Amino acid sequence: MKKYLPIITAAMVSGLIITSLFASGVLEFRRGNSEKNIINLAKLAVETAPRNESFSYAQHIQKGDEYAKKNMTALAINEYIAANQQDPENPEPYTKIGKQFYQSRDYVRAQEIFEQLLMKNPENEEAGLSLAQIEIMMRNPEKAEQALATLTDSQAKLYFQGLLHAYFGRYDAAKKSLTAAIQVNTFPETTKNAQKILSSFEEYGVNQGSQEIFLKTILAKNFNQVGQYTLSIPLLYNIVKEKKDYRDAWILLGYAYLNIEDPKNAIDALKQAKDLDGNKPETLFFLGLAYHTTNEKRLAINLIEEAIAKGFEPKIQAQQKLAELYLEESNYEKSALKYESVLALNDSDINYYIRPMWIYIDKLAAPDKALKLAEKAQQSHPDSAMAMNLIGWAQLAMNDIEGARQSLSKALQMDGKLAAAYLNLGKLFERTLDYETAKKYYRIALELGADSSIGNSAGELLKRLITVTEKNSPLWPELAPMLQADILSADTPRQTILQNEAVPKFKLPEQLQPLENIPVN
Repeated sequence: MKKYLPIITAAMVSGLIITSLFASGVLEFRRGNSEKNIINLAKLAVETAPRNESFSYAQHIQKGDEYAKKNMTALAINEYIAANQQDPENPEPYTKIGKQFYQSRDYVRAQEIFEQLLMKNPENEEAGLSLAQIEIMMRNPEKAEQALATLTDSQAKLYFQGLLHAYFGRYDAAKKSLTAAIQVNTFPETTKNAQKILSSFEEYGVNQGSQEIFLKTILAKNFNQVGQYTLSIPLLYNIVKEKKDYRDAWILLGYAYLNIEDPKNAIDALKQAKDLDGNKPETLFFLGLAYHTTNEKRLAINLIEEAIAKGFEPKIQAQQKLAELYLEESNYEKSALKYESVLALNDSDINYYIRPMWIYIDKLAAPDKALKLAEKAQQSHPDSAMAMNLIGWAQLAMNDIEGARQSLSKALQMDGKLAAAYLNLGKLFERTLDYETAKKYYRIALELGADSSIGNSAGELLKRLITVTEKNSPLWPELAPMLQADILSADTPRQTILQNEAVPKFKLPEQLQPLENIPVN
């Protein structure tokens, strides 16, 4: 790198490493049948699902929106189809269906829906903007510009035009469009993203005499920052094609591929970066993430351990990832220790304690260690009902029935709507053979935790209990086959409190140092 960019110092290239862990989803470049109508396209993806036929148009839309917020794509589309059937000329359900396809990265179907909406109404600005975004994601920037050209000016249009001007190297036009988008300031997130891209030119301008390749690299880094990976990748590909020893460009390229879940290309790019500099902790960490996506867990673990040893920051992210990897490997002791390492770094969220406690209780048969964690959680969060629930959960695992009853009752005194406490009380009363009371608490947990892992677990445990105690129940014919296996077993597809789905994902605290602030040497 020094040979190629002799005037660029470490300070000048600070910030070329990217922000967050990669997003989920898969790009699907499937070519659909353009003659299918919008509803038929939707039905290709929607699962068979019950629907309330007495709902009005507005109620179907509202229900669909609720499902969409919970990422229940098939159920959301099902409701939007029902709304369309009640008002076939209204474009709203079509638009919402298209957005669901877009969010699930089924870009071909989303593209066809918005194209049909524009055929019916060329002035449909929302459809035009959506189509432009889809064309960008499908790596058709020229078509994206065509879609934007027909629209009236808005902040979104100006923003995307600025992105595309920058991508094509029309830098003055890019600055003009991005500045205008910032001035309109309709949506704070769009304004923030426009400022991020515009800052590329400011950073480049500070470094007088820098080659244009430096500007392109900064732009690619900031495209990654705002989630425009399909704009970043071609820029970076051309950069490394021109200069194969540009380590930072290879890192950024690997990260971009990670975000569109293209692990093969991500690994290839990050291996190039590692060959150029095997001591760069960011390279090792992201390469570890890439190998995790290909299920090569041992390679992933070794690389992330090495990244920590070489000073990767924020350390908490690497420790968290190792905890997840060791759990996937069924190395429960190491997983629990890594989760405790994360808690030692930051325990600001009471839910951070759930995963290691679950491991100690259900995987290592060490409820005493779970109780110590719960007590620590209670010390850190003395006013938390969840902390008392965690203590009750651990006491129940230790067969301290009376202690668990008192702790769980106190949790409900602090928060009468804490679904997890009702769930644990249901388990407590089932253990004492008070099945009617157990069912009562499971039902409450099911109602309060509707559409959550707690609610799902309560529902499964309730069904199981009914099959055991009420053979004349209407549920019996449906549930009889389940008696052939223990639904709490890891060998069944049923989701229960003992399985991963019931354990909240281990979120990283927002105040962590973003990776973009790490200097590149």
